[in-house]
Amino acid sequence: MSSYVPGDERNLLSEHGLELRVPVAEGRGRRTGKTVNVLLIEDSEDDAMLIVYELEHGGYDVDFERCDSSDTIKDALSRREWEVILSDHAMPRICAPEALHIVRDSMVETPFIVVSGWMRDLLSPSRGRARAISS
Repeated sequence: MSSYVPGDERNLLSEHGLELRVPVAEGRGRRTGKTVNVLLIEDSEDDAMLIVYELEHGGYDVDFERCDSSDTIKDALSRREWEVILSDHAMPRICAPEALHIVRDSMVETPFIVVSGWMRDLLSPSRGRARAISS
């Protein structure tokens, strides 16, 4: 499991061979003027807004859509391209492994990152095999 230090988004992604196509401003909170398109798979609006806030505070301008079911994920994937997909792990209507399966079935090669306050260590290796990242 990777450790995350707020404001260190570039290092988190680079640890996994990924990078967003938007540069992070050197000063926290300073906008780059470019937008990152984020699909948030998250049941809690408050948690989604916290993730958006942290990305914005890291210098990103965020264009996002929040999904919380298999149908809304499929719809979002069919309507546009996403630069990154951030998914909560445990939600009432869907879980991260199911969401990852939907994304992969859609033939989307977008980085899929699990962002969660709770995830058993036993689940982490299976995410790695499925090309997802746990943070």
